[in-house]
Amino acid sequence: APFAAEDEADELIDDNVGDAFQIDFLSSDGSQELQFGDRVRIVADHSAGGDANSIYTYMGNGETVDLTHTDYTNLDFWKEDLATQLVPQGLNISDSDSRAIGGMVVRNDVRSTVESFVDNVTFTTDAIEINAYENATIVALNDGTVISSGGSAYGSGESLAINGIIATNLVLSSSNAYITNSDMTTSTGDLSIDAKNTSIVDATTKSVTTTGDTAVGVTLAFNTIGWEAQNILFQTVDAIIGTDIGDEKPSEVKAYIEDTKLNIAGNLSLNAESTATLTSSVSNDATSAASALVNASGMAVSGIISSNMVSSLAQAYINFTDTETQGQVAVAGDISIHSKDEADIVST
Repeated sequence: APFAAEDEADELIDDNVGDAFQIDFLSSDGSQELQFGDRVRIVADHSAGGDANSIYTYMGNGETVDLTHTDYTNLDFWKEDLATQLVPQGLNISDSDSRAIGGMVVRNDVRSTVESFVDNVTFTTDAIEINAYENATIVALNDGTVISSGGSAYGSGESLAINGIIATNLVLSSSNAYITNSDMTTSTGDLSIDAKNTSIVDATTKSVTTTGDTAVGVTLAFNTIGWEAQNILFQTVDAIIGTDIGDEKPSEVKAYIEDTKLNIAGNLSLNAESTATLTSSVSNDATSAASALVNASGMAVSGIISSNMVSSLAQAYINFTDTETQGQVAVAGDISIHSKDEADIVST
């Protein structure tokens, strides 16, 4: 009986504390359209995850969420409001030291070369089409969470959480379509050369470090398209002071004709397109939730070094290397020579 009375008293205190803070929803409200920063209070009978009577802040981008069946301990989307922990529970009487240390080192390296070509050939045909399409892709999700819970009701004892993530994603690629040292004739149709490079890096790196005393989180994220690999030290220096230590090797796409005699009955088309895309999302949350009857103290330190670099090249051309004589290009229809380079970085 006395234990039951104590539990009821604790619940009554927690109810009063919860009522003192502004909320947007209860966890029993079912499906709701949430916005970043919305606050949800956990009802006593919620069983999907989360501390009863605590308030959690939504950290997502905004969507419809079933609050009744949500796990509020999912640190990717929810953060407990420390103000609702004003009444500490479950505190230790004696020193209870705790340490949690987590580390992650991830390297993804993709290298790809695509070539379609005709070299040193003489032939006549109805039409000629040469295509080279390259799509080297990295999709990486790195998610590291470290939680340490210790200390005592009197502020003594140590609770330390350290979390470190190093993530590197690299793509080197090329896509070339060409004719060299040849003699091409089409009797009725076109000559078409088309090359495309759509290399993609989609990298998400998340770090969450939580403790009641000292929390330290460090995240290093390096993403490149069109740059040779280098060591972590050089990448860090590049990111901090903007140096150019690494070796550039552009993600290239070429559509070309070189040292080739052409007699085309239809149209001549050369097209080279590069749409290398790098999407990077990095977050590093360090939380120190000091909780004690007296002498509570805490410290949280977090740091991010993130670097995103894209080097790309698109070329379409007709060339004769012999400068003494002029090359022969006979085309009955239209001539189209087109190149487009639309490299893109989206970083959040």
